[in-house]
Amino acid sequence: MKLIKNPLNLFLVITLFTLSTWSEVLRWPSLCSEPTLILQNLTNHEIQTWLQTFQGPHRIETALLIPAQKRIQLNINADHQKNDRYALLHLSTEVNPVQAQVTCDQLTYPANNIEGGVLTFRKTDLVEPKILLQNLFSAETSFTIEMLNHSNQIVSTQQLTLQSFEMQSFKPQVLTNNWSSLRVRATNRFTAFNLSSRGSENPKMIQPEKSVIDKTVRYFLITPRDGLGDSFTVKITHPAMIEKALDLIQNPQKEKMLFATIEKGAQGFNRNFKKSEKSFWSWSTTEVTNFADLGSTACNGLPQQVEDDVDLWVQNPGRICFWNYRVKKEISASEVESPKATNSKQLMPFVPESLQRSLVLF
Repeated sequence: MKLIKNPLNLFLVITLFTLSTWSEVLRWPSLCSEPTLILQNLTNHEIQTWLQTFQGPHRIETALLIPAQKRIQLNINADHQKNDRYALLHLSTEVNPVQAQVTCDQLTYPANNIEGGVLTFRKTDLVEPKILLQNLFSAETSFTIEMLNHSNQIVSTQQLTLQSFEMQSFKPQVLTNNWSSLRVRATNRFTAFNLSSRGSENPKMIQPEKSVIDKTVRYFLITPRDGLGDSFTVKITHPAMIEKALDLIQNPQKEKMLFATIEKGAQGFNRNFKKSEKSFWSWSTTEVTNFADLGSTACNGLPQQVEDDVDLWVQNPGRICFWNYRVKKEISASEVESPKATNSKQLMPFVPESLQRSLVLF
């Protein structure tokens, strides 16, 4: 299938007309010059996706429709540059409706939708362990890699720093053979892939990352009207705004949208509680300024839309007023600081070959 690239941000065009959806981004290692991307639609309806190509600070989005219960194959090497990054974005009301993998040089690299947390990988068949790390934050991010023994005790720890959106393979220094897995965490959003002789593997376990927050303020979960889709977390310090938020929780029929100013960075509290890893967004609210009926189109959108262009959103409009989002409930400070793991082994395994053979390849 030949891709026709469009420099317009097609995702932005539809967000104003999108109601409750999860915005899922699939990523995979970029380790060869001629990758073949295989996408699988596991649902009984067609899914609209966007292939994202990142060339430096620029993003090109290519609309791509995947028919129901079909598999499509794309050669994405036409304009491939060494430092290009790729991702696949789609909006859905279902969990994990699309699966993806990249093949090249007879190796297979399954995609994942991980955006942070504490990731534990098993020991692969490589003599020297090698892990691919990708910084998903537009600033410097520090990584901690820990080697664990069979009792999950730390036998060695190493540090690594990646620059804005940098992807880098890293060989942990093995000081002993008494290790069975390695654990990765970072100070900002990231994803990682464990390399093997067959390609790469996703983590065997995903857990939320703990944070440090101000326990003297009140925290609230903000979701779409019906509770489906991505969520984000706000802190409220002003007594009048806290009172309004509590009133809206008790009386949701009032249908008030939240207005808030934003800044770059999660500040330890802006989590997406819909993700199994309770990942942090790359932005957060600085002050909730109002709850009202109407808002400007300039501050309307989705959490993922802000995430995709966080540096621009912080500058202009510098605030959010997502039309379809409402305050859902108050969250305790301890839950924000150290959320419980839910479905911590939720991964993105690729479709078995037996199922692939029963599907039509376009």
